[in-house]
Amino acid sequence: MLNAGFPLLYLVTSEYSRVTQKLRKIAFEGDYAFHTWDCVDFLRTHNKNQNNRLEGIVSHPEYESTQDCETLLEYLHKGLSKSEDDSKEIFLIEDFHKYFDREKVIVSLRKLSNEMKKINKHIIFLSPSYQLPDEIEKYVTVISVPLPDRRDLDRRLKSIYPDPIDEDLKKYILDAATERNEPSAVIKSKLLSFTLKWSGSVESVHQASIPMSYIGVRYRQ
Repeated sequence: MLNAGFPLLYLVTSEYSRVTQKLRKIAFEGDYAFHTWDCVDFLRTHNKNQNNRLEGIVSHPEYESTQDCETLLEYLHKGLSKSEDDSKEIFLIEDFHKYFDREKVIVSLRKLSNEMKKINKHIIFLSPSYQLPDEIEKYVTVISVPLPDRRDLDRRLKSIYPDPIDEDLKKYILDAATERNEPSAVIKSKLLSFTLKWSGSVESVHQASIPMSYIGVRYRQ
């Protein structure tokens, strides 16, 4: 999508942290500067090290002047007008749908869409639901982000719990993350029984069990 020149992307997802990490990795590997904005932390820059890993997150130089959604768009518009600025940049913006009722926001995004097609800069919106107004629908590319698959969850599990895990317990943890048919009570019961078997005692369940919320488990009735 980035190489194809889509300037405005709208990602429908409730997993902001996971998606931000993936987009940041894409940005770093593609030599893009990566910035994020939300209504609490405002505009921040994610710096990378020589290995394309996150080195740190710092306030953007325009942090003070972009704490409102309209001033953020004004900054982006002014930056695009600088002909000497040919840097590759991604601006990841959370929950911007809350401001789509402002006429100035709609007009600014429409203009930014036309201007950003000429350069390698992109605005990516994160939102838990599709809430695009008709006025800018044709200018924005919408993508519904799927839940993590079994391979993603396996990698996540290994990253948060690197110690060896009983294979049966691991199987049921991953099954619970992708389960579509069994009631959550059945899954919880299986997880508890295998955790007890693995840990050897009721007293050590709390220490041995792995909180499924850490790996993005969604119980489905």
